[in-house]
Amino acid sequence: MSIAYVAGFIVGVLMVALVGFLVNKLATGKFGMKKCEFDERQNLAKGLAYRDGFWTLFIGIFALLIIGRIIPEYIAVKINVDPFALYSTLVTIFCFLGITVFLISSIMRDAYVGINQNKKRWQWYLLVIGLINLFGAYSNRDFVSAAVLSLCCAFLTFSGFIALIIRSLLDKKDEEE
Repeated sequence: MSIAYVAGFIVGVLMVALVGFLVNKLATGKFGMKKCEFDERQNLAKGLAYRDGFWTLFIGIFALLIIGRIIPEYIAVKINVDPFALYSTLVTIFCFLGITVFLISSIMRDAYVGINQNKKRWQWYLLVIGLINLFGAYSNRDFVSAAVLSLCCAFLTFSGFIALIIRSLLDKKDEEE
C-alpha cells in the first residue's frame, strides 16, 4: 500500500468521526451521549413497531426466496448485471424496507423520541443524514450497489423526517383540542 492511500484512509476516518460528532451535537444539543428514557407505553409501542418491521422483512425475504430464482435472473440478463449482485441488492432493499417500517411505526406510536428529547433536533438530524446520503448516491452513481445502498439510507432517513413532521402536526392538533 502506498503512503497516499494510508493517509487518505486515515483522513477519511477522521472526517467521518468529525461529521458524526457534529451530527451528534446537532441531534442532542450536547457533546456527550445521554441515555434515552422511555416510559412503559413507549416500550410497548416499540415492541409493536419491531413486530411490524420484522414481518415486513420476513414477507419480503420470503417472497424473494419464492420468486428469487426466476425474476432476478431474468432482469439481470435484460440489464446485463450479475444475478447474485442483483439478488443481494434486493435483499438489502428489503432489509431497509423492514427498518423503515419499524421507524415509521415507532414514530407514529410516539415511541421513537425519548421522554426528554427534542423532536425538532431529531428532524434536523434525519434531514442532514438524508441529504448526505443523497449526495453519496449521486457521487457513487457509477457503482450501482453503493448508490442503491445510499438511496436506501436516504429513503429511510427522509421517511423518518416526514413521519416526525406528521407526528409533530398531530401532537399540535391534539394539544389544541
